[in-house]
Amino acid sequence: MSSSTDNHFCSKKHTSDDIDFDIEQEVLLQMKRQNSTGGKYYPDLNDINGGFSMIGVEEALDLLKISISTPLPDHQILFPWLHSYSDGLIDKPRIDGLLTVVRSKVSPDGNIENSGIFRSSTDPKDFFVNINDVSNLMGSENISNTIKDILLDLLTVDDNNFIEGTQISMDCLLSTCLQLNVIPFLKSDATIQSFISSNKRNRVGDFSSSSVIWKQTHSFRRFDLQCAKMVEASSKILIYCLHASNEHRFCSNCTTIMILLKISLNHLKKIYNNDSIHLPSFYILKYSNIENIPTELLAIPLLHNNSPLKENSGQLVSYLDVSAFNCWETNLLYHEKLEMSKLSSVTNIDDTKAVWAGNITDYDIYVFTNGYTNIKFDITKFDEKDLKTTVTLPSLTFDEVNYNLNDSKLFGFPSISKKWTLFIKCGENNIIPTSDDLWLYLEAILRGKKSTVNIEFPSSGSIGLGNLNMNSINSILNLCYVIHQLAKKDISTFIYCTDGYTENSFIIVAYLIFVWDLPIEKVLLKLHLDYERPFFLFHSDLQVLGHLQSILREFSPQREQNQKTYEASFTEKIPSQLEISSEMFSKIFFIKVPASSDLTKFKGPLPSKILPHLYLGSLEHTHSQELLRNLGINYIVSVGENLSWIDDQESTQHRARGCSYPVRIDLKDIYDVPLRPTLFRSSTSTSSLDQQLPIYNDTNKEIESTWSEVIEKDGFKILRVNNITDNGSDTLLHQFSHILEFIDDCYKNNGKVLVHCMVGVSRSATVCIAECMKRLKCDVIKAYLFVRVRRLNIIIQPNLMFMYELLRWQELQEGRKDHEWHILCRSIYELNKKYL
Repeated sequence: MSSSTDNHFCSKKHTSDDIDFDIEQEVLLQMKRQNSTGGKYYPDLNDINGGFSMIGVEEALDLLKISISTPLPDHQILFPWLHSYSDGLIDKPRIDGLLTVVRSKVSPDGNIENSGIFRSSTDPKDFFVNINDVSNLMGSENISNTIKDILLDLLTVDDNNFIEGTQISMDCLLSTCLQLNVIPFLKSDATIQSFISSNKRNRVGDFSSSSVIWKQTHSFRRFDLQCAKMVEASSKILIYCLHASNEHRFCSNCTTIMILLKISLNHLKKIYNNDSIHLPSFYILKYSNIENIPTELLAIPLLHNNSPLKENSGQLVSYLDVSAFNCWETNLLYHEKLEMSKLSSVTNIDDTKAVWAGNITDYDIYVFTNGYTNIKFDITKFDEKDLKTTVTLPSLTFDEVNYNLNDSKLFGFPSISKKWTLFIKCGENNIIPTSDDLWLYLEAILRGKKSTVNIEFPSSGSIGLGNLNMNSINSILNLCYVIHQLAKKDISTFIYCTDGYTENSFIIVAYLIFVWDLPIEKVLLKLHLDYERPFFLFHSDLQVLGHLQSILREFSPQREQNQKTYEASFTEKIPSQLEISSEMFSKIFFIKVPASSDLTKFKGPLPSKILPHLYLGSLEHTHSQELLRNLGINYIVSVGENLSWIDDQESTQHRARGCSYPVRIDLKDIYDVPLRPTLFRSSTSTSSLDQQLPIYNDTNKEIESTWSEVIEKDGFKILRVNNITDNGSDTLLHQFSHILEFIDDCYKNNGKVLVHCMVGVSRSATVCIAECMKRLKCDVIKAYLFVRVRRLNIIIQPNLMFMYELLRWQELQEGRKDHEWHILCRSIYELNKKYL
């Protein structure tokens, strides 16, 4: 049997301190010791049950299809095991048919790194402990010695310096770990966490903010552990790489990863102390030619480094962009950026049609096309309204001739009749331009000295009451005045920031208070309802604008005395600056903000519009019936929380003093009998889901720990879902059909519904994701991203149980799941890790 050693990452020697071993040669030596029988190979490793098999691409595809079609187990089988590190206290489940696909090596030289990826594929960094995390937490200056200490402490070495049960030397294992930047322990392994916790340096600064895998053991949002958990639960593991363009058989890349996996799983087997636990079957992919790999196996094809190139002037989307968009299993940050840019794409924000707001992508496209676009951009309509989304798009096909077709689908830049002149970029570390500088810019524009002027303005949230002085207030006022003066002369302004709303909302709202002469709460409602512009104001913004609005409105062009002055100034080449008096300045700090304008108690400050009929918010939003009515909301779904203005809340709900959530009632105490899972629900409901979900039954009584009720009061129709908390064990699956029927009633009656829990990030976000899955006919990942982007600066965080139920709900509704559980979790972790 011949072996190919070309292009293997193990072909290079790795030197670290006194270590110098050729990893590939040692791995190949192991493979030569194997005996072959009918294509099955048995390494000289006692820890391998049945060795491993080398299989072809068609067999690999069959394994993948079986895994994807394997139904998700009931949550009681996997929870609470999925919540925490594997410490042997909870039995490890084994899911027959579940396949973990592992890419042993990134794409070869000359190709893009994140290409050539199989469906449901994971990388070693997804499930192995990362060396950087270890060194950061332990504060080690000598990584090699630190890793060696860990290996010697947790693994057994025989007299010949070999890992017990293997023919792998400790030195070779150490060298391999250093080269791969991982150690042979799964992230879910409790012993490695315990070891590092007990050996870390006790000093400030040793902890890396990115190292989140060592947080408390019992957490309900450990999405980072789920790839490792599925490695544990898998019955089969397929390892592959696409480094060889021709024959791929004996591969040290794949074999090395297999050995590390076997070491890690054997270590966990000792933790569980259960001889009945069997290691999964291992398979390594073989192929004769990389071009023969079925497209059904690939999540994203192997792409050459020239794929990102755009061959035509004015082309926005390359072949790489199309390939990346079509793959929803990897790089969800790319999809989030696309969705965000589509949602917050440029729109007009006042009656003059001369003031626009948008994001950095809009600006880049404007510059790229020199201010003109010949593209008729597509819109995704929902009830005749543009959803501004990419999640409902089908897979794209790259067309080298009609390349603009894809441009129109992924971007939302409208045709504009006149080029922009004044560009206001909002961002962190920017300072407020002085009034004198603003007038220099204004003069340059009006005298025709400059066709474009770029100025910067501070980010929303960066201006506090303590920053306000007469100069800064004059500058804010005069910037609003400059924008208005230019608009009156049909000269356009574009106010933009990175995501289109986080950093530019302050100056946009300040300008609209000035130009409309409206209080802040009415400006926000008009901007939201009439202009459908996404915005987000921080607590400090609401405070500052609440006090500043009196001055902005006093100088508003809507007021008769100002109209005459401003109209007279239009005849002048350069109008005079506006200036506040010291008396006006001193008064703003003593003005009591009207209750109607005090929006600081809200998070947002408005609830988030997810769909035209669907809002997601917090319990605080429900306290203001006036706000709900102004938004047109007449339906409410309360998930586990009670509205303060419903009088009978205490009669229908047990609550604990000081708790924001209902206390679970122990049904065993009520009925004095043990409860047991029994037959499926018998219900008059026509929902097929209801007929498949188990309930708890005793003496012919249907009992559910979570129940719902409909209440009508003060013109609102309220569905209250009782006794559901965000504790990682409460479930919502059996309530989905009832909740969505209630929302559908709202939809059919042209109403609007607010779904809320306490904060609006977990329980209520889960309901909104389910509604988007149903209404937009999309899978869990797409619906999650759709809701996440529209929650703006509030990060939704449904717990593991809720996300598992959403995936299972899709499977029960449609008879399939588009993504494996651990792939969904990896995507969520990828999006959220920078916020942890």
